[in-house]
Amino acid sequence: MIDTQADREPILVYDPASDVVGSYQSEFYTSLWSTFDVDHTNSADELAAESTMGRYAAVVYRWRTGTIGDLEAVLAELPEPFSIPFIVAGPDDPTAVRNVLVTDADGYVPAGPESASKLESRIDTETPVSKTAGAEAVDTSALHEAIVEQMQDSAWVLDGELRISYVNDRLVERLDLSASDLIGQPLDDVLNGTILEGGEYGRFEQGLRELLAGSQQRLRIQLRVDPDDAPTYTTDVLARPYRDSDDEIVGIVGIGRDITEQLAEQRRMERQNDLFRQAEQLATIGGWAWDLDDNAVEVTEQVYEIYDLPDAFDPTIENILQYHPDPTDAVRAAFEGLRAGEPADLEARLRTPTGDRKWVRIHGSPKETDGEVTEIIGSVQDITERRRLETQLRENVDSLRRLYQLSTDTSLSFADRIDRVLAMTCDRLDLRYGFLSTVDDDHRQIVSAHGGHDELRPGSTAPLSESYCRKTIQQDSLFTLEDALAEGWTDDPAYQRLELDCYLGGNINIDGRLYGTLWFADDTPREQSFTDTELAFVEVLTKWVSYQLERRSTESKLRELQETTQAFLTADDEAAVAELAMEAATDILELPLTALWQFDDGEDALLPVTQTDESDVHFDSQPRFESGEGLLWKAYAMNSVVVVDDVQAEPDRYTDDTAIKSEIIVPVQSYGVLVTATLEQREFTDLEVDLLRILATSLSAAMVRVDREVELQRQNDRLSEFTGYVSHDLRNPLSVAQGYVDQIKTTGNIETLSAVERAHDRMETLIEDMLLLARKGEIIDMVGPTRVETIAEWAWEAVDSRDAELEIEGELAVEADAPRLQQVFENLFRNSVEHGGPELTITVECHDDWFAVADDGHGFEEEPPRLDSDTHESESGLGLSIVAKIVEAHGWVITATDGSDGGSRFEIRGAEPADVEADADGESSEADSEPSVDR
Repeated sequence: MIDTQADREPILVYDPASDVVGSYQSEFYTSLWSTFDVDHTNSADELAAESTMGRYAAVVYRWRTGTIGDLEAVLAELPEPFSIPFIVAGPDDPTAVRNVLVTDADGYVPAGPESASKLESRIDTETPVSKTAGAEAVDTSALHEAIVEQMQDSAWVLDGELRISYVNDRLVERLDLSASDLIGQPLDDVLNGTILEGGEYGRFEQGLRELLAGSQQRLRIQLRVDPDDAPTYTTDVLARPYRDSDDEIVGIVGIGRDITEQLAEQRRMERQNDLFRQAEQLATIGGWAWDLDDNAVEVTEQVYEIYDLPDAFDPTIENILQYHPDPTDAVRAAFEGLRAGEPADLEARLRTPTGDRKWVRIHGSPKETDGEVTEIIGSVQDITERRRLETQLRENVDSLRRLYQLSTDTSLSFADRIDRVLAMTCDRLDLRYGFLSTVDDDHRQIVSAHGGHDELRPGSTAPLSESYCRKTIQQDSLFTLEDALAEGWTDDPAYQRLELDCYLGGNINIDGRLYGTLWFADDTPREQSFTDTELAFVEVLTKWVSYQLERRSTESKLRELQETTQAFLTADDEAAVAELAMEAATDILELPLTALWQFDDGEDALLPVTQTDESDVHFDSQPRFESGEGLLWKAYAMNSVVVVDDVQAEPDRYTDDTAIKSEIIVPVQSYGVLVTATLEQREFTDLEVDLLRILATSLSAAMVRVDREVELQRQNDRLSEFTGYVSHDLRNPLSVAQGYVDQIKTTGNIETLSAVERAHDRMETLIEDMLLLARKGEIIDMVGPTRVETIAEWAWEAVDSRDAELEIEGELAVEADAPRLQQVFENLFRNSVEHGGPELTITVECHDDWFAVADDGHGFEEEPPRLDSDTHESESGLGLSIVAKIVEAHGWVITATDGSDGGSRFEIRGAEPADVEADADGESSEADSEPSVDR
């Protein structure tokens, strides 16, 4: 007994070839082992014994010989009844499959790698196998004969239940299926919804059933076949019913022919015919044939249309030649050459029976038979329009050449160029008048004119409502009027005033704005419509005139900007430069809403400087822009031009509540920004941006020049002031030295020479300090802890005190520039000595954080002077002016008052107290030693 495994479905394989049973090299057995629990036997007796026990799902006979007799012998050995499916495994061949299925075998699977999946599908269904009903009635020899006759076509046989009984190799190949996938299967399972679309299969099946019913003798249908893994194709199916010996319909025999390429070729030919018919209509081409045997001529309908021939026209060569007036007889010569076998291709004039003049192209090709010309096939094409376009093209080229010559002729003025252009175009369009006019507000003014119209002379103006130009400026393209009366202009004010029946005009634009119109007209209506080439030429002409005017305007603006730059060079200050820039923006650049902002480093903001007069009308004042605010700051910080065509849509705008719609922001390098704006939204031209950038560049250079000149003036003033300081402050030590010298001369006591030497040292120190400070541009140099009382004593020694006395009250140390502080005391002491009177006492008061110099003299004659950095010599005298500047340079404040007991008093406050204690090494402070420029 053969043992089976419980985890797989058991099958019994009967293979008489014992040498291959169990061979691992067999794809057939490998496939079965992967799916089933396979038992083998090569004994017919064991097959009969085991198969009766009912424990196998199927018995598989490995049919190797291909001989139907071997199969029938095995079937004869099986017991009756035999309830287990008996499946034959053999070659995947349509004939073998068909021959097996007409026996008592229950099914067929191809022996190979797919044997297991095929077998599994057979035994896992309620009806595991499909027998081929009626297959026994098929005459195999007749069937083979039919297949041989149609080897390139698909052949198939269906039984009475529309199951597939037979397929040939061609059909298996086209469907990319195996014979076992087809034979024995219902046609619906194989085709419906998979290989054939559902609706198409329905029509096919209906036709087949009509054949089986005998209501139809043949079925002819085209099917679109779409296999899963093969190209889609179209097959032409022819099917007929198949009858048995009793003349009963038992099936259907059919063939299918692949007509995919045939249909494609048919569609291609249909497209070509359609294209030919369309081309014949579009190109106005007619065909003709001339039979030289009987001299008969046949022509198409298109020839009749081209020649305007009546229906009764007799189409002979002579009759056709009469419509080709040609003094050179070129057309007749061409037909004679055709008769001699020479091809012809020429263009000829045509005068139709109705008198119309045309141009045609005649083409002819001779056809020979046995070396003799027997027929001529030709065509004729109406090329009138092409010839007309070629003529217009030549005229356009000539006009453009003349236009170029006018552009490059530097001897001609602009007015001369326009006059010649108007004359040339009037001749080109066959019109009497030509004009260039400006349009401003509600009026039209003639700039240049050609043709001598009484109402339309250079300089004449008219309301725009009485002008044809009002129609022109309302559209972007040209405005044409070919017959004013026919087009309803009788009551129009322009027609009633000028009576121009024909008009053609276009807009002239400069820098993106309307300048006026260029137009041409006539007193009579236009006989023919303006052609496309004529309209194209006038369109080009409007662009040319616009360019000429724009170039002229640009050159004028550049010259005026250059003059503004020259004016910048003579401006006295920044305000004058700014006003010149505003005038240039308004008058030259025609940008009336322009303003200027300056960057203030101290406030880190852009501050408004000035704006144009027109800006004053719309804006009371301009805002300041803090760091990072608005588009102005963005342009300044990035040092780049910002052009905003739609301010309202700009997320970085300064404020939502603004009347400005468009603006240009141009940085003025090292100064600020220049801004121009509009109250209506518009796109600025590149030229406007470039010209504003040029103005900003000139403005920047002018501001730099003004700043430099201001700085030079400041340096000159400082130099002059320095000269005064030196001359004034040297008088004190000079007077002291002179006094001691006089004393030496009188007494002969040379011990006082040390005092003279100190006076000269003081003068040298003053000169060196003042020179150093003048070069540095500063009033004070280094500050440090300084004793006020000590500096006052040194200053007293350097002053010619006459008979005055000095008193010092208290002590005070402050942070100060000692040499400059000494200058303060010297000038205050000298002021008291010179103006205080005899027996004068000068007191230096030292307090906690301030000090004062007072005297008991005559005091101030008028009000005490105001002392600060702006104090002039004429107000307080040079000495007190020097004092005021040094004090303010320290950051202190000096106040002049009348003393409580008379005399003058100077209080200096705001000083910073300092510690002047000697350090651990015994070094003294700055105030403990003689001040020197060598500190």
